[in-house]
Amino acid sequence: MEREELFAKSVSILVQAYQNDTLIAGDCAACAVGNLIMGNNCDLKLVVKEKVNNWWTIYNWAVNGEQLHKSVKHQWMWKISGIPQLFPEYDEVVAQQQIDSTGYTLAELQRIEHAFEHCRPSTEDAMFERLEAVYNVLCSIHGGVDMTKASEVFVKAPVIVEEKKEEVALVA
Repeated sequence: MEREELFAKSVSILVQAYQNDTLIAGDCAACAVGNLIMGNNCDLKLVVKEKVNNWWTIYNWAVNGEQLHKSVKHQWMWKISGIPQLFPEYDEVVAQQQIDSTGYTLAELQRIEHAFEHCRPSTEDAMFERLEAVYNVLCSIHGGVDMTKASEVFVKAPVIVEEKKEEVALVA
């Protein structure tokens, strides 16, 4: 397998994001590539920028509790788009730093982004299907990986709810 440590770290970052419900399609800060960038930059944290309504939340990155300018989370995506010149806030240096931090090439990140955002989920767990699509692309990128279905490799951790046990005093 090529770049075995990178593969393991990438899968771990994405699975953790899935389990924490911070793997979100359509948001540059929280999609598959956004999570890979964040997971490789310890100072970046995902924060809620705006809760638009019950079904739409906009996320952003923060460093030390301070939200970054909204354009920061878009830099890598603008470069991946192939037409960064259309975006006045595009910063080539920042975009390249974000891309380089993942350990993947621009072309590899384009494949990851495409798999995640263009997956057409057919079950209730759309994010798992998107994660599975990215896992398959990562297996392809890294070569020599057992292409076991993602559903056999990882599952969403069950939520464990502790039951309150009441002590009952027996009266004789």
